[in-house]
Amino acid sequence: DEAITLLHEEEYRTGKGNLERLQGLADDGNATAQAFFAHAAHVPEWVDWDLMRRGQRLALAHVEFYGLSLLHNLFAGATFMRSTQVIAATGRIGGDPGRRIQETGGFIAAVLADAGARPGSPGHATATRVRLLHGSIRHWFTVGFDYDTPYTGVPIDQVSLAQTLCLFSYQNISNLLRLGVPLRRDDVEGHHL
Repeated sequence: DEAITLLHEEEYRTGKGNLERLQGLADDGNATAQAFFAHAAHVPEWVDWDLMRRGQRLALAHVEFYGLSLLHNLFAGATFMRSTQVIAATGRIGGDPGRRIQETGGFIAAVLADAGARPGSPGHATATRVRLLHGSIRHWFTVGFDYDTPYTGVPIDQVSLAQTLCLFSYQNISNLLRLGVPLRRDDVEGHHL
């Protein structure tokens, strides 16, 4: 949140460039920006890169079913009213659905690449960029108008992010099983990771 506030002191932008702007501030010695990148580069002890690679291989081995499942999940996410309100207000899907689907596909391709989400990889940079986008949208909603009500809650909060994570993890596994893809326990665990 401090990094987002730093980015939006002068103007509000959610597009490409926020990661680069923040990196420039870090390079110039800004402590808040430096702390953001130090935190983003920290790998939690529970990360198992080998197990994660199994999950990557699962997605790549069944890419035709995986793509179909992800497309289904993108539209299934419309059942989450709070998330739908944010998406509608920002125009992130209604204004240009092709772009939104392309962005999501690019994110998935980046984290499925060999380096995956390891710090310094394109997948890690893409994930960090998405976190900044979410933070920027949350900042815009909370300073721009009264969105934080008992019904809507804080936009893109941990509940909304958990729902989205379930679409990408649990629901994908469920869809693959329904499509007849045989899965081993470590495939599923690696995919969730």
